[in-house]
Amino acid sequence: MSKNKILVVYNTCTHGGVPNVAGWIEKIKPLVSQTLDGVTICHSDNGSDDESLNILKEEFGKDISYFNIKTPLPVHITFNACVRECVSRFGEFEWYIHLSSGTTFEDKSDLEKIYNYVNSDSDIARVVVPAQNDNSAPIDFIMHGLEIKAKGGNKKGHQLEQTPEMQRWDKSKKYVLRPGQRTNNHASVISNEWYKKYGGKLHPDIYNGMGVEGNYSYLATVIGKQNVIIPTDIIGRFVPNDETE
Repeated sequence: MSKNKILVVYNTCTHGGVPNVAGWIEKIKPLVSQTLDGVTICHSDNGSDDESLNILKEEFGKDISYFNIKTPLPVHITFNACVRECVSRFGEFEWYIHLSSGTTFEDKSDLEKIYNYVNSDSDIARVVVPAQNDNSAPIDFIMHGLEIKAKGGNKKGHQLEQTPEMQRWDKSKKYVLRPGQRTNNHASVISNEWYKKYGGKLHPDIYNGMGVEGNYSYLATVIGKQNVIIPTDIIGRFVPNDETE
């Protein structure tokens, strides 16, 4: 195994908004304290002011890396650019993790659990870790998030509380997402094989909310691999997204 096991990219974007620096710090701290060796954390930002970014840098110093773009761009473009920059700085990694802002791994052993799992199955090229409030999920959820919303259960899509208890599949096994199926991309783990096969792009450049996620299983199939949801018995409640943005 290489010394570079996992690159975790924590994404933030504040064009037209106020940077939630305190929230970012709260979510990055558990990432820095993970037990797995060979982890690099990079804060990737698009559009925040220098004063806010400097507060973050003063908090973490050299414990994490930093990458920021001022030009307004889709999050997938800035994420891909950040990963390529980190590869140029540190070399290739075995796995790359995308974290949307407001999302984190709370247990210190979460990355170790994920790393051990993805390396136990050579068929996997991409893993999704479901957030507590995903609003786009396979039909094997008892009720799809959009259906909950349509029935007036919740007016705000990012707070629909799709919990592991709502799953119909065996929680001890991976859920293989077939081409066209999708779940939210709050937290995803992507292999270096994928990175190399697609020329340094882990996400499609276009970002369209719940529209683009269905493409990942096609991309995995093309390289003879799988796009899966991690067995939620391994890590099921550890990726909250509590609207810190």
